[in-house]
Amino acid sequence: MNLNNYDGIIFDLDGTLWDATKVNKRAWDAAYEEMGFGKSMVTDEEFKSCMGMLIPDIARKIHPNLKEEEIVHYVDRSIELEHEFLIKEGGILYDGFYEVLESLSRTHKLCVVSNCQAGYIEIFLKVHRAEKYFTDFECPGNTGLLKADNIKLVAERNGFKKPVYMGDTLGDMNSAHQAGVPFIWASYGFGRELAGYEHMVRSLGELVN
Repeated sequence: MNLNNYDGIIFDLDGTLWDATKVNKRAWDAAYEEMGFGKSMVTDEEFKSCMGMLIPDIARKIHPNLKEEEIVHYVDRSIELEHEFLIKEGGILYDGFYEVLESLSRTHKLCVVSNCQAGYIEIFLKVHRAEKYFTDFECPGNTGLLKADNIKLVAERNGFKKPVYMGDTLGDMNSAHQAGVPFIWASYGFGRELAGYEHMVRSLGELVN
């Protein structure tokens, strides 16, 4: 893989740049119990398997017993608690995070597109002091668009002629291809065995090594 063939690198967030699932799950469990639904029985693995999905779809998958009107309030409260917890604790950055971004940002524009709520990427950037590495970011919480459309939007906004998207799940790959963008599979993330990607890395550090 020669990154010099690309003029912009767009990253997914969860499972690609950081792992915030433990903090996020604690927030979702707390919201579920706080709203009187009882103790959440969702396992860590069940929650992690939802990473990359749209926020309401996560709620529907892990708690199919909830009514649609309950999901709205549950999601809103979960997001509030997520932000509260993440501002204090942050997530777990993948090995080589700062070294990789420092190196890549010298030669490429770096962006983030994630299926998250508004404010989530901003917390990631602020808590881990990573704002200086990225030129742009987008999510459905801001635009109401699907990931493929947000990838296109960010590419157009930054004048990319040949961008590449890096993520860890099948949904990430499908979104990249729907946007007409090659895909780098972060095999160290949350996704399972994939086929059809253009490039694959076993660690974040492989991007520069």
